[in-house]
Amino acid sequence: MKKKAWLLDGYAVPGAICTWWIDDQGVRFSAQRPFSPTFYVGHTIRPELVPEGYAGNLEPWELVRGRSWDVVFSTTERMDLQSGRMLPVLAVQVKDPVVLGAVVRELARTFPWIQLFQADLPEKACLKEHHL
Repeated sequence: MKKKAWLLDGYAVPGAICTWWIDDQGVRFSAQRPFSPTFYVGHTIRPELVPEGYAGNLEPWELVRGRSWDVVFSTTERMDLQSGRMLPVLAVQVKDPVVLGAVVRELARTFPWIQLFQADLPEKACLKEHHL
């Protein structure tokens, strides 16, 4: 039997997103859904911020070495909304949505010249991914 319900809140918990709902009878309930958000690292958009002499000797995946972050890197293509072309990007899947913000902040701080796509809050990313 399907239930009609409205989303009240959502927040990251280790390895999942916890959502709170209210049904048409006024009953509140929560649900957890496993979730590993993915964001994308694009091309250089602010070349003036690239340090002089930088030869690409530090790569994004090197930032996670020695940390407790469980992150998977892969290459893929995503559409650039301005040009309509498919561009190569680095997909960064964060296994625990609780640390998404820390991973994004560290990448943005270390590589301020790169473009990050879909690096939203984990709750927003989950809602987008599941069309909620």
